[in-house]
Amino acid sequence: MLYFRAALGTLIERSAKRLQRLASLTECIDQEAIVLEFETIELRHQEVLSLLPLPVKTMLVGNLPYHNLPYSRNPAFYSRQQEFQKLVQHLRPGRPPDQLLAVGLHGLGGVGKTEIALEYTYRFIDDYDAIIWMMADTTLKLTHDLTKAARGIGVVQQSSQQPSQICEALKLWLFTAGKRSMFNSKLIPLFKN
Repeated sequence: MLYFRAALGTLIERSAKRLQRLASLTECIDQEAIVLEFETIELRHQEVLSLLPLPVKTMLVGNLPYHNLPYSRNPAFYSRQQEFQKLVQHLRPGRPPDQLLAVGLHGLGGVGKTEIALEYTYRFIDDYDAIIWMMADTTLKLTHDLTKAARGIGVVQQSSQQPSQICEALKLWLFTAGKRSMFNSKLIPLFKN
């Protein structure tokens, strides 16, 4: 009987490890699918833009500036200066970008990634037309924040459109705002998970 209990315990432990590995692999596959979806959407947007008869110097829409930062500035922000300076050097606030600039802050929970992002956005808030903070830990939260931002910016009106339509409209606006604006719009979409 003891042998079967020990064997069952080993089997349960191995199964738990396999399930954890499977969950990790599933998450990686989901992330790859999201990247592929965004690449497909970008190609569709480029095709749509090429068909639009808009002059190059047209601002599509926008109640700008728009900032939806969820937390107040931390007056006690200190340290992490090396990481903060790397962020400033890469994003070059105050200068119009000649290409898409992207930064990912990663690390264990509680090490200050959110604080660095908040400090950057508050310190350079006047250099950006829109700072859109989105919670991305679930599709539901991301859709909610995208919808809220689209309405706040004025991409869509307060209407009965489906959230997926509103999200698509905001994605199109984000893609086209910098390319078609006479003001060379500078935007920061922030994804927090």
